[in-house]
Amino acid sequence: MRLKKRSGEKFVLMLGAGASLSSGVKFTSDIMKELVENFGQDLPATDRIEDRFDRVWQRTPDATRRAFLQPYLDHTPSLGYSKLAALVEAGYFDVILTFNFDDLVEASFNAIGYTDFGRIIRGETKDEEMQTLVDSAAPRSKIVKLHGSLASADHFLFDINEMNEYPKPIADLVTKVTARDLVVCGYGFADLCLLRAFSTRGGSVVCVNPSGVPRGLRGFLKDRRSDDLAIDAKFDEFFDELHAELLEAPPPPATNGKGNPFKFLESYEAADKDAFTGRTDEIARFQAALATKPQVIIVAGPAKAGKTSLVRAGLIPAIDGGARRSLRSLSARAGKDPPRRAMARPPERFDAGVDRRLLATRRRGVGQAGRVVSRSVRALHDALRSRDARRTRRPRGPVQASALGAGGGHARSRDHRR
Repeated sequence: MRLKKRSGEKFVLMLGAGASLSSGVKFTSDIMKELVENFGQDLPATDRIEDRFDRVWQRTPDATRRAFLQPYLDHTPSLGYSKLAALVEAGYFDVILTFNFDDLVEASFNAIGYTDFGRIIRGETKDEEMQTLVDSAAPRSKIVKLHGSLASADHFLFDINEMNEYPKPIADLVTKVTARDLVVCGYGFADLCLLRAFSTRGGSVVCVNPSGVPRGLRGFLKDRRSDDLAIDAKFDEFFDELHAELLEAPPPPATNGKGNPFKFLESYEAADKDAFTGRTDEIARFQAALATKPQVIIVAGPAKAGKTSLVRAGLIPAIDGGARRSLRSLSARAGKDPPRRAMARPPERFDAGVDRRLLATRRRGVGQAGRVVSRSVRALHDALRSRDARRTRRPRGPVQASALGAGGGHARSRDHRR
């Protein structure tokens, strides 16, 4: 339906009595039975209920017919109608072809303040003019009431003769409208006039009926290649789910309350320490190196290898509270002026006994606190060699640095030439 809407092709909605049941409107057969019991006591009880009702209806003036039907059809729209109204306003349906006398569709439009619609009621409008009104660009939505309405000029298509066959202008209208993509909801396909006019060719036909596809519709579904478009659902259920699918925002994915631990290219911070896993060995080597009270601990590795995350979410949280209070954090990035206290003097020796990613060294005469630096060893080496220059020679790639403590120091990667 989204694709159809984007291309400007909207669906036609066909509504039958089943769409009004949840609003309190009775089945047509029940209405007929009660009207015969109340106004056809003089008719032979041996006749079929349909025949007796037909006699009652034929001898009843239009104005009286309205009075008969008023208590049966004047109800408040159900939830499904409010969902339908929102879908119409959003542009998914532009024509509603209904065989019901009630005004539930109109009431649901009024309830949400939707006014860009018009009613085309048979009996109130000339048959020859109805197709022109349906095809007009304005109003945007049309409610076509083929069998009359409580709001009409008291014309109700109900008896056998009226239901046998549509006049040609109405039959042509039905054929043209039903050739479009169509949703049929709550209609039993028992009216001969509709069966004769329904288009055998055209777009998809979606049948919504809790008791399955009506027998009269099965052949049309086959002809229109819509056999797999039958939905066993009630009117309210269908439009509630359709509304949720097309108009409501998707619900957020279920979580365990801890959030997504994966940060992709972003660095982990101290607050992410519980989610930061897989670096137990590196943290242990850091703690072992820290226990020797070095002036500098260098964490080195390729760009985006996770140096910053290791320092912030792994190493810093691993320092106990007492030691952490005597340290301070300092960050620098290659290509920028490095903090001068991070530039001691070029390394004089290389400690090959410490892992390349976790190097510890000492320098005499510098403060006692340790410093953690997360940057490439090459960039640090160059910075130390050009400590008197205003800017460092730019390394071949971006590098990050992070330092803890107030002391200085130096180290050199075993990857560098001696």
